[in-house]
Amino acid sequence: MKIRTILLSVILICLLTNIQLTQSAAQNTSKWHLPEGAIARLGQGPVNDIAFSPDGLQLAVVSDIGVWIYDALTGTEEALLTDNNDQAVYNVVYSPDGQTIAVIGISRKVQLWNTQTQTLRGTLKGELHYLSYVDFSPDGETIALADDSGTTQLWDAITMEVKCTLENSSGITGEEGMLLFFTAFSPNGDMFAIGSEDGTVRLWDTTTGDQKHTLSGSITSADSFSFSPDGKTLAARSFSDSVWFWDTTTGRKKATLENIGSNPSIAYSPDGKTLTTTIGNRVQLWDAATNMLKNTYKHTNTVHSIEYSPNGNTLATISRKQKRIWLDERKTMSGYSDHKIVWIWDTAIGKPNRTLEGTDSVEIIAFSPDGYTIATASVDNNVQVWDTTTGRDKYTLEHTSPIVGVSYSHDHPNILTSVHRDKTVWMWNTESLTGKPTNKLTRHTKEIDSVAFNPDGNLFATGSTDGSILLWSTTTGTFKNTIAERRYTTEPFFVGAFSPDGKTLACGIGQAAHLVTIEPLKIKKVIAKEFSSTYWIRGIAYNPDGSRIFIGRDDRIEIWDTILGRMKGKIETGDNLRKEAPVMSPDGETIVISVAGEVQLWDIKTETLRVPLPRYVSYPLTFSPDGKTIVTYTYRKHTVELYDSTSGKVMNTFAGHTGAVKDVAFSSDGNTLTTAGEDGTLLLWALNKQHLNTNKGIE
Repeated sequence: MKIRTILLSVILICLLTNIQLTQSAAQNTSKWHLPEGAIARLGQGPVNDIAFSPDGLQLAVVSDIGVWIYDALTGTEEALLTDNNDQAVYNVVYSPDGQTIAVIGISRKVQLWNTQTQTLRGTLKGELHYLSYVDFSPDGETIALADDSGTTQLWDAITMEVKCTLENSSGITGEEGMLLFFTAFSPNGDMFAIGSEDGTVRLWDTTTGDQKHTLSGSITSADSFSFSPDGKTLAARSFSDSVWFWDTTTGRKKATLENIGSNPSIAYSPDGKTLTTTIGNRVQLWDAATNMLKNTYKHTNTVHSIEYSPNGNTLATISRKQKRIWLDERKTMSGYSDHKIVWIWDTAIGKPNRTLEGTDSVEIIAFSPDGYTIATASVDNNVQVWDTTTGRDKYTLEHTSPIVGVSYSHDHPNILTSVHRDKTVWMWNTESLTGKPTNKLTRHTKEIDSVAFNPDGNLFATGSTDGSILLWSTTTGTFKNTIAERRYTTEPFFVGAFSPDGKTLACGIGQAAHLVTIEPLKIKKVIAKEFSSTYWIRGIAYNPDGSRIFIGRDDRIEIWDTILGRMKGKIETGDNLRKEAPVMSPDGETIVISVAGEVQLWDIKTETLRVPLPRYVSYPLTFSPDGKTIVTYTYRKHTVELYDSTSGKVMNTFAGHTGAVKDVAFSSDGNTLTTAGEDGTLLLWALNKQHLNTNKGIE
């Protein structure tokens, strides 16, 4: 393997500096660097990476929406670096002088941010397609980019131009699975190390440009090795649950630390006296001279990453806060939430003095009746209560089970109800600020899979796989009655929707719809039972006066008269109708459905297609309170589109989330739209004339 001689003049840069990093701090983080049209951002996104500034005064925490800069001593936010380009950020590294931050996002391009002005300096757009790591040389003049293909590029940090490309610099020849994961300059800059998944670390002499040594020892991948502060030793994790210590001068192994676990993170303390490793939910501190265990920092879950402050007085760690995520009511597990917490440890006493917690993917939004509070349900099973005035998270209501539904009571706006898949219903007093439930309702014998709240939020019905539909009161926090109970059938039960006056509940039981009168509780009518199709009921919606219900099946929408119990018409959609309930316009004249990625507006009176919206539009769908606007989400672009409900033309496009939009909600006055993102944030959008630009849309 040959390396171009230009490498000799490129990597010969070897000085470390410490210049204090200064930034102006804002008061309201919800207003920082908002996308166009947004008036606030709630939440900070999932934590992905951390890095201390060279002077140790600041901690950069990477989330999906950008890089948050914290005061390392107080834990307060000082800045947010984001360009709102719908690209999540994963990795971060400071330049030695602290004036530049390099980040790698989902686009696998490297952005350089000026930390003093909080502006984007530029983007390194090379030919590397699978960037896995970025690192500054000790003097800050060179940036090394590592690519999974086994190529390393060296960039000029000032001009942002490529100095040279080191083809196959890790020794990888392109075999599947042989990927480059990690690079590092030695502290004095005289060596450059490149690690790959073939179990080796190659050391390059930055003075001569020659390869010095190949360290072979089944070395693990990311964050798998660390130079000692004097550069004379390289500690590398092995797949055999041990740490091997290599002499960087001779390339020989000189010691082994056995049985330390297989987690990848490893780091020396700045004074070189301590080697820090991770195993499961523990961080272990070893005496670097004797290899004796000095201390153990225990976390609640698996540790993901470790980072020392420059003076060694603080250790920052990222631990996962894993919770199971269920795909459906049968408890098919789709994985775990990847919620992470940053722990700030005082190394003198070996205890954490604070934590910094991000926000996980937001799935459900519920506005309080007065509009001053928003409750959100996240994929990590937590309900967070937000103050819409300050943009602050007031508190988090923790639970261990996926959330089926969340709602406020209109008559008692301080009462929040959360319905969970694990058979339980929780009542919360949002004014108590204790984060503890005031009541726990349990009556189902199996998991809850559907819920419907009546219009004023004072009653709700839950459906369970135990074959029952139960009625509850949010006012008294008690069980009221059993609406339906499975006895001799295996047909699925489905809680559909309350009528607009709240007096009737439409439920799906197999192929039939049961219309249930609430007071007194009795089955008023059973309709759709004679339907010959084998398709079950997937969704139910009432028209505004309650005289019609619209039943969604896999292949059609049926229109039924709730008084006579007769089918009045049907809209044939084919076999690609989405399983969510159809959406009714406030005037009752239009119904909106999603078919094979296309949102369709149907005229109810004529049962004809009024207008289809552009393809690749997905749920959620909702009408504005006045019915003039339809809000949809385009999953290919992570954008929210506002359409004129009459013409189907784009009124505006809101972009700002870095992941899928999971839910949308209007404030009661219709002036604010809230969108919930997979990136763990809420964006509040102002819907006034200056933001509704009819000329701004997607083609």
